[in-house]
Amino acid sequence: MTSTTTGRRTVAACDGSSLANPGPAGWAWVIAGPDGSPVREACGAFDRATNNAAELTALAELLESTDPRTPLEIRMDSQYAINAASVWIHAWKRNGWRTAAGRPVLNLDLIQRIDRLLAGRDVHFVWVRAHRADGDPLNRHVDDKARQAAQDRRTALAAATSPP
Repeated sequence: MTSTTTGRRTVAACDGSSLANPGPAGWAWVIAGPDGSPVREACGAFDRATNNAAELTALAELLESTDPRTPLEIRMDSQYAINAASVWIHAWKRNGWRTAAGRPVLNLDLIQRIDRLLAGRDVHFVWVRAHRADGDPLNRHVDDKARQAAQDRRTALAAATSPP
């Protein structure tokens, strides 16, 4: 796969969207080509999920879809997802998957999945501003895809529950 690199990292982005938080939700990821445009992408949806769960799902799906030997730069607009995957996760593991306040970690299944997928990988997270016309084009792309997946799911759910 030919892709954009920063230094020696392949550039990717991922995002999640929840319409009612929780509500119909979507996730998306993209890998950039040499010119910065999307060359590989995926998206999906849930009947009901939070925005944070959608963000974490996008990250997990991206990691599962890329070669673990490929160094990645992952651009995300979710500080929660970046911190969960790269900062807080270490303390949560030490605390038996409990927060500093002693509460269970939310989205634990996704956090543990991401933890397994990050093991031994070279991944650099970059926070980008969300919903900006002058912002990161890859973030805009995955934001559009995730939101559209959530909207499509909401439409499908409405059609399935409306009387004939």
